[in-house]
Amino acid sequence: NPLTILHFSDIHADSNALQRIMRGYDNFNGHIDGAICTGDMVRNTNGVINSWWDKRVMTCIGNHDSASYDASTGYNWTALSMANRDAYYIAPFESNWGITHTSGTSYYYKDYTDAKVRLIVMDGMLYTNAGDEATAQTAWLEGLLASAITNNLHVLIAIHSPHGGAISK
Repeated sequence: NPLTILHFSDIHADSNALQRIMRGYDNFNGHIDGAICTGDMVRNTNGVINSWWDKRVMTCIGNHDSASYDASTGYNWTALSMANRDAYYIAPFESNWGITHTSGTSYYYKDYTDAKVRLIVMDGMLYTNAGDEATAQTAWLEGLLASAITNNLHVLIAIHSPHGGAISK
């Protein structure tokens, strides 16, 4: 059977839209292997989503998810630390997803062993500053790609928008 993943992005805190999407997901119950939102779960600034997010939907960090906004200075796209990105968007839900994730990081992966597919979920915003966290994510990605070859897995990479090191890999 083919792997089927429901993918959407840029919901920007529209809980009604999320409910409509999940009604469609439920209509195909048993035919969809997972769901992922590739970023911008929130509108304009970062925020906790666990009061309204559907725990079945995996998340991926987008620029609005890591941002803060001030009318005088505009957006700071990396205002939210990686640990807080995890705390807001991954940790509250990860027990439902069956993922491999290191606490405090904003990236993870999931192997769909029957389909021989590895889904790698990256935080493209880490490349905005290209510091130690970006270097660590790149090393992690390289290891996962090498392991996928060894284990004969196909790879899907989920990222909100690729930056720097993510593009070169």
